[in-house]
Amino acid sequence: PRPTSDATNTKYMASPALATSPKQTSETVVYDWQESVRFDEHMQMLSDHLDSHFLLFLWCSKSSLLSESTVLLGYRPLPLREPELYARWATWDILDLNTSEELAQLSLRLDVTAPPNQIRLPHLSDVSDTGFTLNWSEPLGSSASAYAVSVQPSDGAAAVSRQFTTGHSATLSGLQPDATYVVDVRGMNQAGWGDSCKLE
Repeated sequence: PRPTSDATNTKYMASPALATSPKQTSETVVYDWQESVRFDEHMQMLSDHLDSHFLLFLWCSKSSLLSESTVLLGYRPLPLREPELYARWATWDILDLNTSEELAQLSLRLDVTAPPNQIRLPHLSDVSDTGFTLNWSEPLGSSASAYAVSVQPSDGAAAVSRQFTTGHSATLSGLQPDATYVVDVRGMNQAGWGDSCKLE
């Protein structure tokens, strides 16, 4: 494959890797022609919003001594929000642009990483007059590689504590007795920061 890219699209041109010879019958010649092309390509896209689908288009480039042309042959919408399809190979039919009949098949593996959701099951332990330990469970969906925990007074004053952890707990100390604080916990991964969980 020879990829060419611009700001919004990546296109691939390929040559047939396998072709069978014509089969002779008693009455006529039947051409059984098969093209099998393998792409060892990895494309990574970063997006602020995960759409429900993306469209895959199949193009054909034809050239001769007199002319050269590129024709759109078919398309296939592929789902992006079905976790059961992630990290495994799946075969998709490419549909003819005009008749919607099967034109080709493509084997593709999708690895989709979204920012983490909110933490689950937050609860306190080792509570004292000036501190506590906050515990939580891994978010559902995309996992978090680290967490940011901040504590600030409920009146909106500046945060009195900020810390990062790769675990599922954070120990907070040095707080004022009988004061109210807001604890903010959010996870992060290679796709960015996840949803915030605020506890008072």
